[in-house]
Amino acid sequence: RGGRLVKRRHDPAGLSPPRTEPDLAGLPLQGKIPEGYGSYALAYINGAGYHTQESGEYSKDVSLRLTVQPLSDKRLQLNALYYGRKYDTTGLADDTKNRTVGMISYQADKFTAAGEVLTSDDKGKKGSGFGGFGILKVTDKISPFVRYENFDPDTDTTDDEHTRIIAGISYKLAKKVVASIDYQTMDYKAPATTDTSALYLHMRVKY
Repeated sequence: RGGRLVKRRHDPAGLSPPRTEPDLAGLPLQGKIPEGYGSYALAYINGAGYHTQESGEYSKDVSLRLTVQPLSDKRLQLNALYYGRKYDTTGLADDTKNRTVGMISYQADKFTAAGEVLTSDDKGKKGSGFGGFGILKVTDKISPFVRYENFDPDTDTTDDEHTRIIAGISYKLAKKVVASIDYQTMDYKAPATTDTSALYLHMRVKY
């Protein structure tokens, strides 16, 4: 299923000369894999955003997503995501950005588990990370959970990665009301950066 090619011009005073090339706000494409085995999405969009006029030197962003549920019960899910930007011409500050993410998750009656890996490239600075989380349904009301994250924003720089750990438990107070308490720690590999920890209390209400 395709989207619309949107043309727009921001020139309230009517002072800009005619353009031979249209402003491209976005061209999306999305669809589903037959029998409910997944979905896909692609977008080719204006990197400057909908509220900024493009110039002759402009960038376009590309985002891709593929979701696959290979098992008949649809409990296992695989996701691949990509986002990229690069200027079409020279003469501008390097604004190259790339994000690649891979995720896997499995949802059972009593637990949910997931893991992810990612890579990034910001103006030549390459990063990488990974993480995972799990939720255990002990009863209809009580569910402990844990999450682990590790990210290195610049793989060429030593001692700049950090690790976050979240562990807690949630309690279902009512049909649409859930309270939870969790303890979070942030561990920095850099000796000069102070590690942090905190206790959080959350309340979620659906309506």
